[in-house]
Amino acid sequence: MVNIKRQTAKKCKIKELLDGRYIKREGWEPNYLETNRGRISRVNILGTIISVEDNTLTIDDGTGKIALRSFDQKKSFSNKKIGDVVIVIGRPRVFNEQKYVVPEIIKKIENLKWIEHRMLELKDTESKPTKEEKIVSEEETTVDITDSLLKKISELDKGYGVKIDEVIKFFEPTTANRTINRLIEEGEIFEIKPGVVKTI
Repeated sequence: MVNIKRQTAKKCKIKELLDGRYIKREGWEPNYLETNRGRISRVNILGTIISVEDNTLTIDDGTGKIALRSFDQKKSFSNKKIGDVVIVIGRPRVFNEQKYVVPEIIKKIENLKWIEHRMLELKDTESKPTKEEKIVSEEETTVDITDSLLKKISELDKGYGVKIDEVIKFFEPTTANRTINRLIEEGEIFEIKPGVVKTI
């Protein structure tokens, strides 16, 4: 049985995706973009929607524009609006030398301060070496506490974020830490300062 792996969704600017070199691999190995942040098979980007069609929308983050394309006829972008700021988790692809992203998650951002936070976050990591990509096995048998953990963070947050230690008290520590790290990587929550997280 093939052990399917899921790559970490790496945060980057759209320009870095557009400038990257697309590498196709054989077999079960994932394709990726070779960028200045290392190999990217799964991406976490933020941008403003500038055009919308049934199965394609385009976002702009100030450094470049990229299309998001859905090949699932049951999924439409008709509920998305021009001007919405969204976080996108997805996989970069290339067709006819044009790069695009197949989205897994598209989440609207209500608090626009996250745009500034993301730009500062990316600027801070520009000169730092890329860490070795963490591989998470989808066959790993752990209790999924994602929804409960997100709800608890929202309950505890009085407007200034929540200490991770405070959240972990309500869950099994190892599972909670693993889930928090994954949610940060996927852009579901942000670590606004060391040890303090906040939902979007």
